Amino acid sequence: MKINLTFSNQKNTLSGAAVLYLMAFLVITAIAVQPFVEIGYLTRDPMAIAKGSFYYGMLSNIGVLLWCATATICLLSFFLLKLVEYNRKCYFILAAGAVSLFLLLDDLFMIHEEVFPRYLHLSEKLVLALYPILICWLLLRYSKEILNSSYLILLSSLGFLAFSEIVDVLAPQNMELEFLLEDGFKFMGIVGWCYYFASTCYYTIKNSFIPDRTDILQSLDPEEQIIQFS
Repeated sequence: MKINLTFSNQKNTLSGAAVLYLMAFLVITAIAVQPFVEIGYLTRDPMAIAKGSFYYGMLSNIGVLLWCATATICLLSFFLLKLVEYNRKCYFILAAGAVSLFLLLDDLFMIHEEVFPRYLHLSEKLVLALYPILICWLLLRYSKEILNSSYLILLSSLGFLAFSEIVDVLAPQNMELEFLLEDGFKFMGIVGWCYYFASTCYYTIKNSFIPDRTDILQSLDPEEQIIQFS
């Protein structure tokens, strides 16, 4: 087993790690010097602060993890695919990663429910209107790429997310059934969204990095083709 011990071989990755450590240190420093909120409220686990049970918000937390997984898969796939070629499919995956990241941050920090209405004094409905606009842009801008994929999974995912918003607007508030339907439809939509883009990224990378065996065989002599098939 070859062990990579020399500094020169690790210089690039060490430089990247140094930048990340510096950014993390600056975040910690900002938390320490800011005068607005107690430090513990910014560093501790929310359930520890609220003295809640570990299962509080379980479905919501799993949904956040799926948003994060989707964003990570898409963005990593983009950086891999750009090593081969830039094309519309590559940018479609990048756009999907950016949208997933936005939805992740919104879900994680309750941006449309808490941040915009309470701190920026913007209507929650105005912020919610950005969702269909963003999704429609993605569908229209990359319609060809979507139609060449397993688009029924994506459509079913968007359908569940739409049902969740409809329940949120029309159903009576603070009812157990309303919570179940709204959050249940949303969770199913996130599951479908994650599966669609994970599978799309997988097959796109597979087709980009693994050459088509048929094309290879057609370029060979008949005798070589027999050897390849044997």
